[in-house]
Amino acid sequence: MTAFARTWSLIKEWTPDWRSKARRLPELDWHQVLQYGKPGRTEYPDYLGMGGSFVTYEHPYDDKFAIKIPKYKILDNSNINWQGDETNMKFMNRRTGFPTGEEIQVGHPLPSILERFGYPIASEINVDDNYLVQPYIEPSTYAQATRRNRRNERPSYNTVDKLLHHTFGDRYPSNFGIDQTGNYRFIDPDMDYRSTYDWWPSVPTDFGTSTRGESLQQRLDDFGIQLPASPLLNTLDKYGFERKHHSQLFDLLTEIEPYSDNPQSVLIDGRAEFLEGY
Repeated sequence: MTAFARTWSLIKEWTPDWRSKARRLPELDWHQVLQYGKPGRTEYPDYLGMGGSFVTYEHPYDDKFAIKIPKYKILDNSNINWQGDETNMKFMNRRTGFPTGEEIQVGHPLPSILERFGYPIASEINVDDNYLVQPYIEPSTYAQATRRNRRNERPSYNTVDKLLHHTFGDRYPSNFGIDQTGNYRFIDPDMDYRSTYDWWPSVPTDFGTSTRGESLQQRLDDFGIQLPASPLLNTLDKYGFERKHHSQLFDLLTEIEPYSDNPQSVLIDGRAEFLEGY
């Protein structure tokens, strides 16, 4: 397979039902995962990159997916921190948004819920608190990917970045991919943050608005963005997500709710851009 053909095959996997496909993949046991900690392993062709907490490789059973392995598991190349270790659960729970009992049963951590509401992200599946599985999406730093975004007239990076304010931190271009339709998708959906350091208006504002929520919605309107504030808040309450863990997201949705159109999914200029065309 040529490099171009291989790249094209790798970017075609994101679909709204990707999680059902990923769950059918064979699970890796700890012996297999520890192999990724061998010296020189990052020089192998299936190595995709390394962040602050995870090392990423192509999934050994389907290269349309990636596996993300916590660095602490493989850098010491031992079987410590595996079966029955509470450290694994805490680490993964922070990553995926402190999932609740009811939410765990339906298999949708918070990033997955946001993804289903049309947020421009690629969420992750937590496999037994040992590693994560995610669709492989072409990095947004690749020229052919940004051309695809422009050619297909999909929302720009600036629009997507604005949409994710107060929800995710570390929104650098290197933490985005661009899928087969040309949509930007955030590929580092880490819910373990204290603050995203995004702008909050003061009250009274300088924008001719009387409330913080009205000012926040006005800024979203500038990009044609409507968030599903009411439906999402209802869902978060249903699954028991706690405001203390996600105060910025809860505060944003609560503030804009009276001024939002409250659609059933994220809309850009009236279109569900991140759910359509798949």
